[in-house]
Amino acid sequence: MKTNFKKLEESKEYTFEEAAKNWLQNMMVITKESTYSKYSILVKIHLLPDLRQYKLKDLNSVMLEQYLYKKWKEGRLDGKGSLAPSTVRLLACILQSILRFAKQIGYIDTTYGTISKPKLILNEMELFTSEEQKCLEEYIFCKQDLGAYGIYICLYTGLRLGEICALTWGDIYLENSYLKVRRTLQRIQVADPSKDPYGAKTKILIDIPKSKSSLRDIPLTLSMQRLLYTIRLSNPACYVLTGEAEHYMDPRTYQKRFHRYLKECGLKPRNFHTLRHQFASNCIAIGVDVKSLSEILGHSNVNITLNRYVHSNMELKRIQLNKLDPAAIQMTAGKNFF
Repeated sequence: MKTNFKKLEESKEYTFEEAAKNWLQNMMVITKESTYSKYSILVKIHLLPDLRQYKLKDLNSVMLEQYLYKKWKEGRLDGKGSLAPSTVRLLACILQSILRFAKQIGYIDTTYGTISKPKLILNEMELFTSEEQKCLEEYIFCKQDLGAYGIYICLYTGLRLGEICALTWGDIYLENSYLKVRRTLQRIQVADPSKDPYGAKTKILIDIPKSKSSLRDIPLTLSMQRLLYTIRLSNPACYVLTGEAEHYMDPRTYQKRFHRYLKECGLKPRNFHTLRHQFASNCIAIGVDVKSLSEILGHSNVNITLNRYVHSNMELKRIQLNKLDPAAIQMTAGKNFF
């Protein structure tokens, strides 16, 4: 796609709106559709309503940091509440990118410093206890439907929601006991619903994963291999969750189904992403090295794995500390310490 930026006028004082619109035009060319959609929505809902009339020369990093702090505390102009720190951090990255782009195309000659972002506070996710996971797995095998089996696959591979929804039988190599992650399926917001023939606000997008590291091969456990042998289909184009080549499982639908499964098991509601956290924590508990786990999860570096996906529960902490305790060591060896 060819980009046509407005002809630069040396004497003109360009506005933030002009820079932002040209930046979005450039992003449409160089980023994935899902990324562009996210950027476009944030610019149109937050940045343009607040900053469109400002001259670029009047902006500075201190002013923008104060603006972002206010967004964090007060949220949108329509009074819909404060924004999550992760959203404000993304707004800061977008602002920085817009201003850098404005300098590249000659709208400004100022180099802005780094715009500070609010600290990202990660809420600790409540994982399943070993008893709860056992209950869920027993339910899955009693349920005997493809959607339930998909939950089991996520528990033992760490697949993301979009990855399990996009998984086809052509991605599974049972003879060699591994599966490939090559696509993700997600529902994204339509950047401009007026241009959609049906005026839709969202649509399903099947695309490659968000990063190069997300393209990966995941080994299958023996139990997983046996399960997949019993339910596999001969058509490689068929989706694992639906058993059909023409129909996929909408991620929203699958999330609702997951919540229904938990309710039928008598378990507390949890986010679908809990399955991925559960897999990571279970791997750490049995001694899987972090480097291997990071590659299985599709992370670009091990710090992401350690900081976001590895949760040490009380049972695991007790086991680890008991390695320091002579009484526990002797008891484990079958000796009477007393």
